[in-house]
Amino acid sequence: MQSIYNYDESQRIAREKTKESNRYRATIIAIITIVILAFIALIVVYVEIRKKRKALQLYNNLRYTRALEQYHNLNKELVSIKENAEKYRCQKELEIEKFQKIIAVFQDDKQKPEKWNIEQAVLSSDIVNQLHQLASVGKIASSVEWDDLRQLVSSHLSYFYDRLQKKQNLTEKEFNVCLLIRLRFLPSEVSILLGLTSQRISNIRNGINQKLFNEKGAKTLDGNIRSMK
Repeated sequence: MQSIYNYDESQRIAREKTKESNRYRATIIAIITIVILAFIALIVVYVEIRKKRKALQLYNNLRYTRALEQYHNLNKELVSIKENAEKYRCQKELEIEKFQKIIAVFQDDKQKPEKWNIEQAVLSSDIVNQLHQLASVGKIASSVEWDDLRQLVSSHLSYFYDRLQKKQNLTEKEFNVCLLIRLRFLPSEVSILLGLTSQRISNIRNGINQKLFNEKGAKTLDGNIRSMK
């Protein structure tokens, strides 16, 4: 009888341990499953945020590009109708003023295009328009387009270009960022055209401000670049 009792007891204990082991295993599996699902959810949320951020960036770039196109076209029209009726001229000036205000809103210093100290021929040039178009659809600029931009700036803003050229410690990306800043491209456009993240562009801007003006941070960079003579 004692032997039977001992045997039954050992069987009961074995069953209890098996149940406990199964519960432990089920708990571990549940925890791992929850962690995996949470990780997947985080990835999905992160991807969606990136998509929305990129879509907003492209939307703003497209709005800015269209505003610039309208502004340049209206300027051309104004030049061509100087001999026409005063009423028509005033109408075009009002339309230009409207787009000047729209464009100024996008600028960090809120300046209108006529205050940019850049020739109209430069702002409305084919390569500048082409780069704005690329940025508005999320495309990176090619080496040929960068060469065209450099040629444009060296021809029309030679004093600025020569000063940059003398800074031997600027990398190619830093040099290109300086050109885009001088020509009033938005930070979001700079990011797209160079194929870099906003954080990477911010780091590059910090480096440029330190190298060219011995200033930390990037808040003063745009003003410093645009005031170079």
